[in-house]
Amino acid sequence: MLQCVDEQETTQSGKSTSTKEARAVADGKVMDSDADSEIGEAQATHKLYHIAVEFPKKRPESRLANRRAGAKSAAVRNVPVNEKGLRHICRIFSVLKGESRVFTAYGHLEDRPVKILFDMRGDFDVATTVAVRYNSGSKLDLEYVNDPQNIPAYLKAQKNVKIQAVNCHVAVRGSAIAIQPMLLRGEDPVVLLSRYSSEKFFLHLKNQA
Repeated sequence: MLQCVDEQETTQSGKSTSTKEARAVADGKVMDSDADSEIGEAQATHKLYHIAVEFPKKRPESRLANRRAGAKSAAVRNVPVNEKGLRHICRIFSVLKGESRVFTAYGHLEDRPVKILFDMRGDFDVATTVAVRYNSGSKLDLEYVNDPQNIPAYLKAQKNVKIQAVNCHVAVRGSAIAIQPMLLRGEDPVVLLSRYSSEKFFLHLKNQA
């Protein structure tokens, strides 16, 4: 009877051990032979690398992750306009849309009727793309400049941003000045004069009076 009990305990112990080993094998942690051990390690490694939620600190950086990180860094480096520049551009567009209070007059860009804004805070002359086209859609006969100098420094530093400008004259009530505004998209024919061009225009107007 004692022998039977011992055999039964041995059998149960063997089953328990086998069960533990089976579970360990299923989890990829323990294998019997060397070959099986290598397979088990590979399975465990596979599970470890692919369960990011459970093992976030142990997951190694793959080449794909490094490439993505490099691409992300390159994308950050190639952002056309930085935050400060973006605020500046947003202000220019808000002035062009009439959202900022500036002195306004109606005049001409060459022979094209336009609205002229005198921005006493701005440093750059701007014309909308609509302002250099007739209502028919054809372009005015102007000299286009592909590499203008009088543009914001943060735009000059961006190699992937191309800014065009035009050499033209703007006039209000017979008083005209020559400017080289950079072109920005806009729905209305508008010319934005910087504080320098505004002062030049008002001085020219005063001398004519």
